[in-house]
Amino acid sequence: MGKNNKGGSLKLPDKAMKIIEHYKAFQQNKDDFVFPELKGVDLKDKFLTQRKIAFKTSAIDKYLKTQVAPLIGTDKKLTMHLARHSFAQVASDKIPVQILQKLYRHSSILTTMGYQSNFTTQQTDDALDKVLNMEPKP
Repeated sequence: MGKNNKGGSLKLPDKAMKIIEHYKAFQQNKDDFVFPELKGVDLKDKFLTQRKIAFKTSAIDKYLKTQVAPLIGTDKKLTMHLARHSFAQVASDKIPVQILQKLYRHSSILTTMGYQSNFTTQQTDDALDKVLNMEPKP
């Protein structure tokens, strides 16, 4: 967890495990990363490591745009960053903010609340419906 230096562990869903199984063919020793993109990078050199990560993220975003989007028939922008936001939007009404804070590795609940405020519309929509659909009292 490079951005905030907070480690931890998460359960890997079966769908993720199937993807990881594909990459085991690239593993040369038990200390290798799951994904081969950072092979040979000196992790002590933070500048080069961040450059490599940024380059690989950009390459994945390009692949999403040129290969995946046409394959699924969409002209919408697809990026790794949007994947995170898509998760946040889907999760906003299903997962308590305290759990989201742990998933996002945010130090402050206020950070999580600010992040989620862009997506949490169901509660406000429901509240508005209650007010607008109230039957007038006789």
